[in-house]
Amino acid sequence: MFGGGSLKSGGSLRSTARNSGDARATGGGVAISGVNHGDIHLFSAPAPATRSAYRQQVRRIAPRELLGRDRELAELAAFCTAVGGREYVWWQAPAWAGKSALLSWFVLNPPPGVRVVSFFITARFAGQSDRGAFVDAVLEQLAEVVGESLPTFLTDALKESHLLDLFERAAQVCQLTAMPTFLLDCPRYGPSSDTPTAPKHSRDPSPPLVDRPTL
Repeated sequence: MFGGGSLKSGGSLRSTARNSGDARATGGGVAISGVNHGDIHLFSAPAPATRSAYRQQVRRIAPRELLGRDRELAELAAFCTAVGGREYVWWQAPAWAGKSALLSWFVLNPPPGVRVVSFFITARFAGQSDRGAFVDAVLEQLAEVVGESLPTFLTDALKESHLLDLFERAAQVCQLTAMPTFLLDCPRYGPSSDTPTAPKHSRDPSPPLVDRPTL
């Protein structure tokens, strides 16, 4: 219960408060028990940088042990660390040849100094085989690369523009830090209506692999 306030001679405000009780605030608010004179300014703390959890998804795909792929892993590592090399390479192979096993292993065990942004198109897990899932997963990983948080309210209409922006800024970060970042995209089994024509730099290896354009 608040008492009345009155002006003293000299213009200062005198107030009394009785039985105001405890005050509690949640969600970054301010609680005052009693009387406050003056303005209260609330400032939100900056949002923490995004930390992607997509590697946990990759761990569900990766084998416990990868055997007989040393040559392919060495070729991937050489491609990722080459200076002035090709911008992309696309490996192809039939279904069940081991592309998910190879790529997931590589994502979890990249060469020193290389960061990998990945997305695996798979029907094994719900919601992991369409464009929206790709955009969401890659947005989170790129935000981690640039050390920023994603906007809190990001509509589907704006996600792709943010994705393109993060691609560009992640590439700049990689140039400044001399840490290459590569995007790997493992396709679904079998042909689909939106399967593109093989690009110039493609081959048909023993393990199937798709390595999408670098940042």
